[in-house]
Amino acid sequence: MRIDIAIEDAGKGDLDNCAKQAIDLLVGHGVIEQDNRHVVREIHMSWDAKLTGCRVRVESIEATQPGFQKLGDVANRVVENLTRARKRSA
Repeated sequence: MRIDIAIEDAGKGDLDNCAKQAIDLLVGHGVIEQDNRHVVREIHMSWDAKLTGCRVRVESIEATQPGFQKLGDVANRVVENLTRARKRSA
């Protein structure tokens, strides 16, 4: 699968630290089963001056991969949790 993460371009922080937090939340909330190289094949990170908080998009590279129909509500919770975590660390 491919994970795209866009982070609000404000304050201090490193993209690689934000990636770790976001991916750990995806695993913790059951959006993805694991974060190893067999599951996560690509990660794209960017700063976005127009964004408040963050945006996380998980995309299956192979359409036959199971377990990716439940992204809606879970992905929203992940984004909310990541935004709260970033505000606490800022």
